[in-house]
Amino acid sequence: MENRSRPAFITFLQEELQISDSELNIVLRCGETDPCLLSVTLWRYGFITLEMLEHIFDWLANARLHSFELCKTAEI
Repeated sequence: MENRSRPAFITFLQEELQISDSELNIVLRCGETDPCLLSVTLWRYGFITLEMLEHIFDWLANARLHSFELCKTAEI
């Protein structure tokens, strides 16, 4: 069951890429909250591969595009 209080990005990291709570906590303790920087930090710590990093960037691009489309639809 999905935790609705958890941001979609964190859900994606944990469910799609199997990033553990402990790995996320380590990266979040570094102070990174921007999804792109958080992703690079996951890679720098060795928690994800370059292929996984590319997958994250693709997901972020699609999420932003979808969010933009929702905003445009709401304005109409």
